[in-house]
Amino acid sequence: MIRNIVFDIGMVLVEWTPLEWLTKRYGPEKGKALWLATVESPFWKKHIDLGYLTEEEIFDASVAGSPELAGEIREIQGCWYEIFRPIPGTSQLAERLADAGFRLFYLSNFPREAFLY
Repeated sequence: MIRNIVFDIGMVLVEWTPLEWLTKRYGPEKGKALWLATVESPFWKKHIDLGYLTEEEIFDASVAGSPELAGEIREIQGCWYEIFRPIPGTSQLAERLADAGFRLFYLSNFPREAFLY
């Protein structure tokens, strides 16, 4: 009998479309440059999933790697949770499953601070 259900967070419970968000906010050229300097950078890909760096350390590394985008990267740091948008219906599904007695767990590579959002 199934008693436990594990949800991923990104693209299951919340949308995770940073390139789209950055492009809407900064335009196609600068949005893509910021995407490459942050969430798509080799540093992020290597270190963010390991969970030992704070968000501040992650953004500091992005600024160090792309100083010409420092202002925009710091701006993103202050509002990047806006990227996470609930996928319609998923939170209601999770509530129904919990009400039915299932134990729910979440699996994600989001930084610790993102869970507080």
